[in-house]
Amino acid sequence: MKRYCYPKLTPFIELGNLRIGGPGLANCLFVVTRAYIETRTTGCVMLAPAWLKLSIGPMLRRERDKRVYAGLFNRIGIGGIRKLLLTSPLNPRRKHIVKFSSLGNYFSDFNRHRHLVAELLGLITKPSTIALVDEKRMSRGVAMHVRLGDYNDTLRIPTEWYAGVARNIRRINPSIPIFLFSDGTDDELRPLTTLPGVERIFCGNAFADMQAISRCLFTVASDSTFSAWGAFMGGKPILFSRRHFPAVYCGDVAEAVIGNSTELPPEFVEILEKAR
Repeated sequence: MKRYCYPKLTPFIELGNLRIGGPGLANCLFVVTRAYIETRTTGCVMLAPAWLKLSIGPMLRRERDKRVYAGLFNRIGIGGIRKLLLTSPLNPRRKHIVKFSSLGNYFSDFNRHRHLVAELLGLITKPSTIALVDEKRMSRGVAMHVRLGDYNDTLRIPTEWYAGVARNIRRINPSIPIFLFSDGTDDELRPLTTLPGVERIFCGNAFADMQAISRCLFTVASDSTFSAWGAFMGGKPILFSRRHFPAVYCGDVAEAVIGNSTELPPEFVEILEKAR
């Protein structure tokens, strides 16, 4: 009897490729990647993720990216009517469906399967989704991700921390561009965008921004899995003020959590010096 891996991306209603609510793109990627690794290592059959999301918050906050994820990805696995029939409560074969809905142990589950993560990303990525990503340009700069929109003051990293890190980056390498990715408003980000060498970037959608981050020299991250996915996709170093989830890497790529300090660790200084 066939086994099926079902990445269920919402605890609420899911109809084919449409879901009501549920997590954002970064956390969905954990669920889908865990299911995909299971299919590739055990031979079970993948059910297509329901990427398309009805989400009110980003619209009310007037964010650039409304986080509906419409048309961003190629479909992998069984979808449409067949998926609906397989997941129906009336289908006795539902007992052969392995459901994935948690984040697992974050990136710790993926480090020994990086080739499968890359394989998955290659399968789902539409060229049109990442058409605005200038990979060559991104490769010459540092990514800075500032999570604001749906984070309250206790979750946000202070803008002053990012500004201090940006100044130190430019002190070490005055010509290095800093590419700022954020869901914040222009007013909220003005303390950063007015700094020399800092440029706000938006590549049209959340996944394209992750792709752009993945091409940068390293990432100055928020306490967000979005930052971490961007770095992980490219196997690039990452710097946090704080991090509420386990380490992104297993010690083979530079990663640091520096608290309130804005001084860069030696391995990040070395990257900047080599980029002169």
